[in-house]
Amino acid sequence: MPETASPRLPFWDQCVQELRVRQSRFRLRRHPCSPFIYVREMVAGRKVGEFSLKPKLWSNRDDIEEARDLCIQGHRRGAWPLAPAKEPPASAGGWPALAEACFADIKLRICKEGSRAHAINDLRKRIAMFRGPVEAKRLQVWVQEHDPRLQLV
Repeated sequence: MPETASPRLPFWDQCVQELRVRQSRFRLRRHPCSPFIYVREMVAGRKVGEFSLKPKLWSNRDDIEEARDLCIQGHRRGAWPLAPAKEPPASAGGWPALAEACFADIKLRICKEGSRAHAINDLRKRIAMFRGPVEAKRLQVWVQEHDPRLQLV
């Protein structure tokens, strides 16, 4: 066997390598404790965010290919492509669905994991107390409950 010949890379590794070579802003990741594909956003060689593409599995070739294409599309646009329209709006799922949407936003905006965990846990604790339908008026009342300059919660 010639020295230049090497075993063929698995499809996952091919896609990861392709995004790295393209210097894509979005890169595929997998975590050992999760079966789902993760995407890491890189700017100037630094990680600025990471999120899951649940329910896409890193063991499924079609899911890997679709995730790679989304990464390329997001790199070209300069932002992650919008979520598919098949997801229900937050108001249809009640407070838990709104909380999950907030968690996803926090994960994209807050880079430091410790700060992100504190924000998510605090929000989880507060939204757990909400009952009834999701309404803008209820959110406004909650936001105006305390003046942070006068009283720390």
